[in-house]
Amino acid sequence: VGSSSVTRTYGTLGYTAPESLLGCQRPTFQNDVWSAGCVVAELYLGQPLFCATSPISAMHDILQFVGHPGGSVLPRARYPSSDLQVPMDWRSYDSEAAWRLRHINPHAADLVIKMLRMSPNRRPHLATFFKGPLFTETPISNASTRGSLEE
Repeated sequence: VGSSSVTRTYGTLGYTAPESLLGCQRPTFQNDVWSAGCVVAELYLGQPLFCATSPISAMHDILQFVGHPGGSVLPRARYPSSDLQVPMDWRSYDSEAAWRLRHINPHAADLVIKMLRMSPNRRPHLATFFKGPLFTETPISNASTRGSLEE
């Protein structure tokens, strides 16, 4: 009655790790670290960090954010051809990360940048997140605002 084509998806494009876009078929916790980094950025920015409409535009947005020297995105990766047809080689990009995160908490920006490293093996392990200053430093006291709320 018709043909069916199978398309592999890895969740919402704006939260998909680059290795998944390139054809990695064995997602690891590092994919989740990437997605969580996108969520943390969105919580602080009030809007999604990446708003891609296709897998190729998603990779373009990622490379603009993290920066790329040009050539193969993940040089040591040996992924099968991507179902999403995302090329492995790209032109160079300067990183926009610091500029795009300039208005958020510096500790949050640092965490997001670490969570969104291109190389999955360089992303922090989930167990280390809560040891960073974003979670260990005492937040600004709300004592100064308490009086105005009670008045």
